[in-house]
Amino acid sequence: MEAKTIQTSGDFIDRDAEKAFLGALLLDWNAMGEASSKIHPEDFFYGCNKLIYATMQSLYGKVPQLDLVILVDELRKQNLLDQAGGAAYVACLTDQVPSSKNINHYIKNIKECKANRDVKDISGEISESLASKIPTKDIIEQAKKRLNDIEANSSEVQIISSSELLCEANERIKYNIETQGEPRGISTGFDRFDGMLGGGFRRKHLIILGARPSIGKTAMALNLLENSAAKGYKSGFVSLEMTTEELSNRLISQSSGVPADKLISGFMSDSQIERWAKASDYLAKLPLFIAEKHGIGISEVCGIIRSMVFKLGIEIVYIDYLGLIRSGRTNMPQWQEFGLFTEALRDTAIALNIPVVLLCQLNRGAEDEEPSLANIKGSGEIEQHADEVILLHGKREFDPTNPIAERTIIISKQRNGITGRFKMDYVCALTKFKDAA
Repeated sequence: MEAKTIQTSGDFIDRDAEKAFLGALLLDWNAMGEASSKIHPEDFFYGCNKLIYATMQSLYGKVPQLDLVILVDELRKQNLLDQAGGAAYVACLTDQVPSSKNINHYIKNIKECKANRDVKDISGEISESLASKIPTKDIIEQAKKRLNDIEANSSEVQIISSSELLCEANERIKYNIETQGEPRGISTGFDRFDGMLGGGFRRKHLIILGARPSIGKTAMALNLLENSAAKGYKSGFVSLEMTTEELSNRLISQSSGVPADKLISGFMSDSQIERWAKASDYLAKLPLFIAEKHGIGISEVCGIIRSMVFKLGIEIVYIDYLGLIRSGRTNMPQWQEFGLFTEALRDTAIALNIPVVLLCQLNRGAEDEEPSLANIKGSGEIEQHADEVILLHGKREFDPTNPIAERTIIISKQRNGITGRFKMDYVCALTKFKDAA
């Protein structure tokens, strides 16, 4: 029962590649180790080839060398031989394969066909959903998730030897020695902050910035946004809560030194008007971009980040904030949702080679006591995916006799560095952070 090629155009099926791949494994059993990390049984179109490959995987590590006799015998033991095409089909797998040297070419063809079939299925599902009058937003979100899964499955796992690994590491360490004192990441603009983080925010990292309401997490993020843009890094801010009007007022206030209430009321002195004009001109020249969107899901958030990177060349993104990302699921606990969100954002940071700074709200347990990782809602899931966790602590009440409040910055987790704490000054009227004197 040999599998037959389906000739219909657009079906994205390569029978020859599937057979050649299986035949190459029979010729070179040692190739199975690397191949199994690149391709899976579900990548095959033909059921017989899926069964044969799955059986090969089950035998890897159990037999020193696989041959036709062992493979046929194993299929027979599992009562799968007829479904696998019979002994005659298994025996013909090596007929047209002289060696295993082209095995990666066969893998590439099989993976591409699988990805194309999946994309074709999605297009059909979209058409059915439109006919069923499912909300467009839900259709787009589901399609994005499916496409992300396809992209992840079609990308190969890179396996490198210890000599290659050490060669890369030694070059990196040599560079670090030659450039001592230079920033290792995107600078926060604050000396103590950069010192604790080993030079700033690292690319491919997910950074959690958490605090109770009114402590200054959005203010800190906007300060960091301006500072990274001032250093020449194209910086993006995704706001799920505040409007662009509110954000622009805050940016102008922290940059000009003019309180936000003055900007809103218009009652400003001549010097304040002058400072406002200068700050506005300065901010307009910074590579700083803001996206405002409310009530969206994680796939749309990741889509905005990708758009910022691909269209604008954004190098760091700040997201305000985790608790406002919508899931659309009614049967999943919030902590589990947060885990899915942070996992998706870390994957996005890695894929796009940028730092992603995600703001989150701490629970009421951090109201008076100094916060810890346990005060993050869904802390276990979030901590698992975060590379750094930074918490802010201080008194919420504004003291008119002392316009500068003290804030403690706590580095609660740092994957490749130290943890600890330091003090910063927070100018409440300007929502502006400064290095403590």
